Amino acid sequence: MSVETVTSEYVRINMRTILDAIIAGSVYIIERYRKPAAVVISYGQWEETQKRLQELELLLEAQRIETEIERGEMGTITHDELKRLMLEKRRLGVSAHVGD
Repeated sequence: MSVETVTSEYVRINMRTILDAIIAGSVYIIERYRKPAAVVISYGQWEETQKRLQELELLLEAQRIETEIERGEMGTITHDELKRLMLEKRRLGVSAHVGD
């Protein structure tokens, strides 16, 4: 995977070429006024990133529940109850547990 840094002007002029490179696996950092403004990755890379993020969030939720159990803030729960709690958090959205 190559990472290219380009200006927004370059992207405007060369969009087709850039899209072909992104589809082939390249990543582009787009600068505007000499500062990074965006990162462009392929849809497949984005999907994989979202999947990994969701897995990490579920792991963090399981660890949070385990900590509550260890502190006595929550009674011991079954595996099915844990799955239900985690799925409920997933349905509520990515930011549902931020700041808990």
